[in-house]
Amino acid sequence: MQKPLSNLDYLIATQKEAPAQNPPGSSGQSSIDEAAVALGGPVLTALNRDPQGKQTSFQLVDTLDVSLQDLSPVLDILSERFRWIEIDRSDRKGNYQITLTPRGRDYIEKIMGRNRAK
Repeated sequence: MQKPLSNLDYLIATQKEAPAQNPPGSSGQSSIDEAAVALGGPVLTALNRDPQGKQTSFQLVDTLDVSLQDLSPVLDILSERFRWIEIDRSDRKGNYQITLTPRGRDYIEKIMGRNRAK
């Protein structure tokens, strides 16, 4: 069995349960989902390391060494689908404030605890 790219096993399980949402040939959406799996864990981990659970999108780009173009759809999934983060989009230059929600903090702490137990 292939290991997931990150600890976002919930995302993977959700995708397997809802194949109608990603019909064959919808590679655009599946690419975004793959990016969410690959970057979602590191995003949550970076936010969890901050005492206030906040970083700007530009800080996350630097921390994760990814482009803003790759990061933005991942942030949207983490915010809209899972409600693990909140995005304050008030900065007109795109340096949005990203905040870890209590739900997101619970999830990342659960995953980190599970990984420590291994």
